[in-house]
Amino acid sequence: LRRQAQRLAQRQVPLPVRRQARRQARRQARRYNGTYWNVTGVTYAGTGTSGTAWNQLYQPSGVFIDSNDNMYISDSGIRYLYVDANQSIYINDAYNNRIVRWARGGSTGVLQAGTGTAGSALTQLSYPYGIWVDSISNIFVAELNNHRVTKWAPGSSTGVVVAGVSGSS
Repeated sequence: LRRQAQRLAQRQVPLPVRRQARRQARRQARRYNGTYWNVTGVTYAGTGTSGTAWNQLYQPSGVFIDSNDNMYISDSGIRYLYVDANQSIYINDAYNNRIVRWARGGSTGVLQAGTGTAGSALTQLSYPYGIWVDSISNIFVAELNNHRVTKWAPGSSTGVVVAGVSGSS
Protein backbone atom coordinates (compact mmCIF):
# COMPACT_ATOMS: atom_id res chain seq x y z
CA LEU A 1 0.00 0.00 0.00
CA ARG A 2 2.86 2.39 0.68
CA ARG A 3 4.15 1.80 -2.84
CA GLN A 4 0.67 2.39 -4.17
CA ALA A 5 0.54 5.73 -2.33
CA GLN A 6 3.94 6.68 -3.74
CA ARG A 7 2.84 5.76 -7.27
CA LEU A 8 -0.30 7.87 -6.86
CA ALA A 9 1.85 10.83 -5.77
CA GLN A 10 4.09 10.42 -8.81
CA ARG A 11 1.07 10.45 -11.15
CA GLN A 12 -0.12 13.81 -9.81
CA VAL A 13 -3.19 12.29 -8.17
CA PRO A 14 -5.21 14.85 -6.19
CA LEU A 15 -4.07 15.40 -2.59
CA PRO A 16 -7.22 13.95 -0.88
CA VAL A 17 -6.73 10.65 -2.73
CA ARG A 18 -3.03 10.54 -1.73
CA ARG A 19 -3.93 11.22 1.91
CA GLN A 20 -6.48 8.43 1.85
CA ALA A 21 -3.89 6.03 0.41
CA ARG A 22 -1.38 6.99 3.14
CA ARG A 23 -3.97 6.51 5.89
CA GLN A 24 -4.89 3.14 4.43
CA ALA A 25 -1.21 2.10 4.39
CA ARG A 26 -0.82 3.11 8.06
CA ARG A 27 -3.95 1.20 9.08
CA GLN A 28 -2.69 -1.83 7.18
CA ALA A 29 0.70 -1.67 8.93
CA ARG A 30 -0.93 -1.38 12.36
CA ARG A 31 -3.24 -4.28 11.62
CA TYR A 32 -0.38 -6.70 10.90
CA ASN A 33 2.18 -5.87 13.56
CA GLY A 34 0.76 -3.31 15.96
CA THR A 35 3.22 -0.58 15.03
CA TYR A 36 3.85 1.89 12.31
CA TRP A 37 7.52 2.04 11.44
CA ASN A 38 9.11 4.93 9.59
CA VAL A 39 10.62 3.18 6.59
CA THR A 40 12.27 6.30 5.18
CA GLY A 41 15.03 6.16 7.82
CA VAL A 42 15.61 8.83 10.43
CA THR A 43 18.93 9.38 12.18
CA TYR A 44 18.33 9.27 15.93
CA ALA A 45 21.95 9.06 17.06
CA GLY A 46 25.32 9.70 15.52
CA THR A 47 26.28 11.92 12.64
CA GLY A 48 26.90 9.35 9.94
CA THR A 49 30.65 9.64 10.52
CA SER A 50 32.41 7.46 13.09
CA GLY A 51 34.21 9.16 15.91
CA THR A 52 34.59 9.62 19.65
CA ALA A 53 32.78 12.94 20.11
CA TRP A 54 29.59 12.94 22.22
CA ASN A 55 27.40 13.21 19.12
CA GLN A 56 29.15 10.39 17.24
CA LEU A 57 29.12 6.60 17.34
CA TYR A 58 32.19 4.52 16.63
CA GLN A 59 30.91 0.97 16.14
CA PRO A 60 27.26 0.77 17.22
CA SER A 61 26.44 -2.86 17.82
CA GLY A 62 23.22 -3.03 19.81
CA VAL A 63 20.04 -1.11 20.48
CA PHE A 64 17.34 -1.35 23.13
CA ILE A 65 14.09 0.63 23.17
CA ASP A 66 12.20 0.70 26.47
CA SER A 67 8.45 1.00 27.02
CA ASN A 68 8.74 4.82 27.03
CA ASP A 69 10.44 4.81 23.60
CA ASN A 70 13.83 5.78 25.08
CA MET A 71 16.58 4.43 22.85
CA TYR A 72 19.79 2.98 24.33
CA ILE A 73 22.71 2.26 21.98
CA SER A 74 25.69 0.07 22.75
CA ASP A 75 28.86 1.12 21.03
CA SER A 76 32.37 -0.28 20.42
CA GLY A 77 32.30 -3.92 21.42
CA ILE A 78 29.30 -4.04 23.77
CA ARG A 79 27.07 -6.36 21.79
CA TYR A 80 23.89 -6.55 23.87
CA LEU A 81 22.30 -4.54 26.63
CA TYR A 82 19.09 -4.57 28.60
CA VAL A 83 17.27 -1.74 30.38
CA ASP A 84 14.93 -2.57 33.26
CA ALA A 85 11.87 -0.69 34.53
CA ASN A 86 14.08 1.46 36.81
CA GLN A 87 16.21 2.42 33.80
CA SER A 88 19.22 0.49 35.10
CA ILE A 89 21.33 -0.61 32.15
CA TYR A 90 22.67 -4.17 32.10
CA ILE A 91 25.70 -4.41 29.82
CA ASN A 92 26.73 -7.69 28.26
CA ASP A 93 30.51 -7.16 28.34
CA ALA A 94 31.48 -10.14 26.17
CA TYR A 95 35.21 -9.44 25.87
CA ASN A 96 35.54 -9.14 29.66
CA ASN A 97 33.29 -12.15 30.36
CA ARG A 98 30.91 -10.35 32.70
CA ILE A 99 27.53 -8.65 33.07
CA VAL A 100 27.62 -5.17 34.61
CA ARG A 101 24.64 -3.11 35.82
CA TRP A 102 24.70 0.67 35.75
CA ALA A 103 21.98 2.23 37.90
CA ARG A 104 20.21 5.26 36.45
CA GLY A 105 22.43 8.27 37.15
CA GLY A 106 25.23 6.05 38.47
CA SER A 107 28.88 6.88 37.89
CA THR A 108 30.15 3.30 38.00
CA GLY A 109 28.89 -0.15 37.14
CA VAL A 110 28.31 -3.09 39.50
CA LEU A 111 29.30 -6.65 38.60
CA GLN A 112 26.17 -8.81 38.31
CA ALA A 113 27.40 -12.05 36.73
CA GLY A 114 30.76 -13.63 35.96
CA THR A 115 34.19 -12.84 37.36
CA GLY A 116 35.81 -11.03 34.46
CA THR A 117 37.81 -14.17 33.59
CA ALA A 118 36.56 -16.66 31.01
CA GLY A 119 35.80 -20.15 32.27
CA SER A 120 33.24 -22.91 32.55
CA ALA A 121 32.71 -22.85 36.33
CA LEU A 122 29.26 -21.64 37.41
CA THR A 123 30.87 -18.50 38.82
CA GLN A 124 32.30 -17.65 35.39
CA LEU A 125 31.04 -16.72 31.95
CA SER A 126 32.69 -17.42 28.63
CA TYR A 127 31.80 -14.89 25.94
CA PRO A 128 28.30 -13.91 27.08
CA TYR A 129 26.37 -13.34 23.89
CA GLY A 130 22.82 -12.49 24.95
CA ILE A 131 21.11 -11.15 28.06
CA TRP A 132 17.59 -10.86 29.48
CA VAL A 133 16.42 -9.61 32.89
CA ASP A 134 13.04 -10.72 34.24
CA SER A 135 10.62 -8.73 36.42
CA ILE A 136 12.29 -9.87 39.67
CA SER A 137 15.82 -9.06 38.43
CA ASN A 138 16.97 -12.59 37.59
CA ILE A 139 19.56 -12.27 34.82
CA PHE A 140 19.59 -14.86 32.03
CA VAL A 141 22.85 -15.05 30.08
CA ALA A 142 23.47 -16.95 26.84
CA GLU A 143 27.12 -17.99 26.80
CA LEU A 144 28.52 -18.61 23.35
CA ASN A 145 31.67 -20.52 24.33
CA ASN A 146 30.07 -22.57 27.14
CA HIS A 147 27.05 -23.57 25.02
CA ARG A 148 24.64 -22.82 27.84
CA VAL A 149 22.18 -20.35 29.32
CA THR A 150 22.67 -19.47 32.98
CA LYS A 151 20.32 -17.76 35.40
CA TRP A 152 21.80 -15.41 38.00
CA ALA A 153 19.57 -14.51 40.96
CA PRO A 154 19.91 -10.96 42.37
CA GLY A 155 23.03 -10.74 44.54
CA SER A 156 24.23 -14.24 43.61
CA SER A 157 27.84 -14.89 42.59
CA THR A 158 26.93 -18.26 41.05
CA GLY A 159 24.74 -19.00 38.06
CA VAL A 160 22.41 -21.95 37.55
CA VAL A 161 22.31 -23.71 34.17
CA VAL A 162 18.82 -23.49 32.69
CA ALA A 163 19.70 -24.72 29.18
CA GLY A 164 22.69 -26.57 27.82
CA VAL A 165 25.21 -28.58 29.82
CA SER A 166 27.06 -27.40 32.94
CA GLY A 167 30.82 -27.15 32.49
CA SER A 168 30.80 -27.66 28.70
CA SER A 169 33.16 -25.65 26.56
